[in-house]
Amino acid sequence: MIKEIYKINSDGIYEDVYLANLEENNYYNGEEWSEIDFSYVEAKPPHAKVARWDGSKWIVIEEYPIEPIEPQPPTVEERLKMAEDTILFLLANGGI
Repeated sequence: MIKEIYKINSDGIYEDVYLANLEENNYYNGEEWSEIDFSYVEAKPPHAKVARWDGSKWIVIEEYPIEPIEPQPPTVEERLKMAEDTILFLLANGGI
């Protein structure tokens, strides 16, 4: 049976994912089938920048950075409200 396996290094850090035929102890590296000669886990790692397998579960070491949200220009309603507030302020304070 062919399934995904998740390569880990000697510290348990996730490195890559491969298709493997575990009955024949082979994995597909994108070009050919080779004998599995590395440590791997069958449990899918979490979506994280760095994850480590502790022997029974994945531990997130580092999350992906959260992309900042770009500032949006004010809506028409917000612009009208700002203009109205400015006019009322000027009227109330004798600025016009």
